[in-house]
Amino acid sequence: MEEEEIIDQIKNGNKSLYGLLIQKYNQRLYRIARAIVGKDADLEDIMQETYIKAYQNLAQFRKESQFSTWLIRILINNANATLSMKRQDLSSIPLDTEDIIDHHKSPDLSLTNEELKIILEKAIDHLPENLRSVFVMREIEQLSVHETALNLGISEENVKTRLHRAKSSLKEELYSKFKMDVDLFRFAGSRCEGVFMAVMSQINQL
Repeated sequence: MEEEEIIDQIKNGNKSLYGLLIQKYNQRLYRIARAIVGKDADLEDIMQETYIKAYQNLAQFRKESQFSTWLIRILINNANATLSMKRQDLSSIPLDTEDIIDHHKSPDLSLTNEELKIILEKAIDHLPENLRSVFVMREIEQLSVHETALNLGISEENVKTRLHRAKSSLKEELYSKFKMDVDLFRFAGSRCEGVFMAVMSQINQL
């Protein structure tokens, strides 16, 4: 079933189909929320609030943009509201690729894929929020320049500039070596299922 048809049926009262949208976008929303807020705290709450708001305002979605863009804009607003209430110090920490790697491995032991994943995730977490959000949208979630700009309310040129700065901060060597081999900021298992169950439970009561 196409997404447009799913949305139409949900608007007509078929609440159960909303679960398909939750399952489709959980991973993307988690990564983008994490990029903005910076830590795992409150992420599930932000995601649940986003899904509930989207469901309650689904009649306002006029298909003038993609549903994913509309949903992400709601998420970003929620994440920014959370960030403003619980302002965190997200200052950039200069990275030195060789120092990071040397700190995590012994002379006789090569890094495992999981260790590389942890190193890269920490490096991305150290980026300022404005660079981190662009990096996650473009390089991890593979959103287009246009959609990233639309979601963040900035120009396409700014998207390109911020992405370049993010890559520079991460060090090109580290980025190019590991970006295709590591599944970053994975949101799955009980946490993913928890968001699904919580949202559907609330929707069924509306």
